[in-house]
Amino acid sequence: MTRDLRSIIRKADDDNEHFLGEVLDEEKKARLDRIRALCREISDEEPEIRANFLPFSNRSRNGTASLIFPSMLFCANANVNAKLSEIFSMTDAFVTTTLQGTLKLSFIVHDMWSKFGYDNDMEHGK
Repeated sequence: MTRDLRSIIRKADDDNEHFLGEVLDEEKKARLDRIRALCREISDEEPEIRANFLPFSNRSRNGTASLIFPSMLFCANANVNAKLSEIFSMTDAFVTTTLQGTLKLSFIVHDMWSKFGYDNDMEHGK
């Protein structure tokens, strides 16, 4: 890894660590709330699928919601399929991970804050 790439990665990590949201983007918050509600509904309809949410705070740039599937699942429930389609249509990005025989889909809404700063402005040149 080159020195420039390392400094870019270090700066990105530092920005995330010291991030401090000030004004929430209400449209994005409503979208995240809808995604989370759909994840809960899916989990209620299909007990094998679990919903998982990280607490959202002003220390997070992005909002996330996750569904955890067993490694083998056949789902012919039209309601669940429609809700998954709606979730995918509202997300800015998604990530898949596998762990101990499960598949985790994480749905991400980027840049939840219309105004933000950093809790350590000296390190951020302000």
